[in-house]
Amino acid sequence: MKITIYQINMERDKDRVCFLAHESLAKFQGSAEINEAIYDKVFTGEVDCKSLEDVYRMFNLNHPEGYKGRSLSVSDVVEVSESSDVKKGCYYCDSFGFKPVAFELVNIKDKTEKEASNMNVEQIKAEYPAGTKIELINMDGESRMFPGMKGEVTGVDDMGQIHMKWENGSSLALNVEVDSFKKADAAGKISVLLVQPGKYPKMIEIEDSLEAMQKIVGGDIEEYMPFDDDIAIICNEEGKINGMPLNRAIYDSDKEMIDIIAGDFFVAYAPIESEKFLSLPREMADKYREKFKYPERFRMTGKEISVTPFKPDRSEKER
Repeated sequence: MKITIYQINMERDKDRVCFLAHESLAKFQGSAEINEAIYDKVFTGEVDCKSLEDVYRMFNLNHPEGYKGRSLSVSDVVEVSESSDVKKGCYYCDSFGFKPVAFELVNIKDKTEKEASNMNVEQIKAEYPAGTKIELINMDGESRMFPGMKGEVTGVDDMGQIHMKWENGSSLALNVEVDSFKKADAAGKISVLLVQPGKYPKMIEIEDSLEAMQKIVGGDIEEYMPFDDDIAIICNEEGKINGMPLNRAIYDSDKEMIDIIAGDFFVAYAPIESEKFLSLPREMADKYREKFKYPERFRMTGKEISVTPFKPDRSEKER
């Protein structure tokens, strides 16, 4: 399958429609039509996929080498130009599945074009001063230098070689003519399900950093894995002690309440083989959005806690 992926550039997203379901576009931008002017092209190429759901999984769990866009999420557009299994056209990544849409492929900024690498030494020194954070895409012939590895520039020599301090302890230098890499000043991002007291759950994109996660939950984080799926609930480890509002109850397979989470929390993908949290796959996002769909009210009745689900105000359904 040959595809192209388009994602909203948040700096041009004046109506804040990024990550919104298609049905919400009219409410926030005054029209249900997609505004192509706020989109960038972030990927084009052949992928080993048979369906759009395969594309969704690939661009959340196993990004192709060199991919620089966000994990595929709601509001992204996938153009299918060649496929024996999917009809050619453009598809809006919606809250549930993909929706065929009209999408004018003009005046869209292409962020996939590789910048010319014929830089002189002074340009390289100016572009990559000491302290610049780098993410490796590819270094041929070096098996221990894997894609995604992070490092920091220590200097540039008079031959234009970028000397590095890599997170695996290596000090191998980069060659702008041979190696593929990018600046990594900002943390990577992942798509997670945010669950807040009194509100419907929603998918959001967050920085893959401890500081960003702590900000969401309002303090030190706790990883809680009460279910069989490879997902983790990330919550405030002292939410109850600090008197945060009770959010959602957790139930076992017999529907018996085993815990109550206090304060905001989010759900992330946490496979055992991964050392960090990952974007929540579509099927998991749908499952846990439904599991935590309704906010709950808690009340002591005698020695027991009663739980009552409720529908929040309509104003809480969006964002």
